[in-house]
This record gives sequence, C-alpha cells and structure tokens, in this order.
Amino acid sequence: MNSRDRAEKLIHLIKLVTKTRSINAFNVYSRGEIPILIYLVHHESEQILPSDLGKACQISNARVANILNSLEEKGFISREIDLTDRRKIHVSITEAGKARAQKEKEKTLNALARILDEIGEEDTDEFIRLLGRFIEVGSASTGTE
Repeated sequence: MNSRDRAEKLIHLIKLVTKTRSINAFNVYSRGEIPILIYLVHHESEQILPSDLGKACQISNARVANILNSLEEKGFISREIDLTDRRKIHVSITEAGKARAQKEKEKTLNALARILDEIGEEDTDEFIRLLGRFIEVGSASTGTE
C-alpha cells in the first residue's frame, strides 16, 4: 500500500469516526456553547470580552454574539458594561453555567475513557503519540497543491 492508498484509507476512517457516539459527545464539547463556557470557567478571574471568546474559540464575532444571547437566556452567563469604557461588555459565567460546563466535560471524558479502556493502555498511548505526530507534521506542512 502506497501513501496515496493510505491517505484514502485515512479519509475513509475519519469519515467513519465522525459518526461514532463518542465523537459526537466530543463535538458537543468542542463546538457551540460549551467551549465558551469552558473558556469562561478557566478564565473566571479575568475580565473577558466577547472578542476574547471569538479568538479563543476560533469563531466569528457574529457567532459569539448569538451564542452569548443563548447562554444568557439560559442563565449560564451574565454580561456587564465596563464602568470605565461603556463600549466594552464583560462576560462572566454563572454557577449554572459552571455546572453545565462540568456536566458536559464529564460526559465527554467518560465517553472517551470507555473507548480508551477498551483499546488498552499501550495502544492508547501509541494512538495519542501518533495523533500528536500527525498534527505536528500536518501543522508544519505547507499544503502546496
């Protein structure tokens, strides 16, 4: 099997993996509202602007605004106008938001841990090493085509 054949096989496997329940749990954790809640939990002591969230979560300002509106309606965040610069709005997480973030984190960790337990420690360590290497090489690649 040459590199092109392996690349085709990898594409096929990636398509399959995106359909598994455990990856679906990870997608919930890594997209939409949850990454914003997780970011706010980890930066709770800081004054966070919506633009900070967009940069950290790699989403547009418009998408951030929609997500923040939804999170605020659910009581997971609060927004306050900066007293020194009224053009700025600070975002903070509520206790309900922290609980939701923790619940989603636990769900994701449990789903992935079940799979990794089944794979076994040695294969899991090798998979993590190889995936890290794949990302490292892929990130350094120039993509000339």
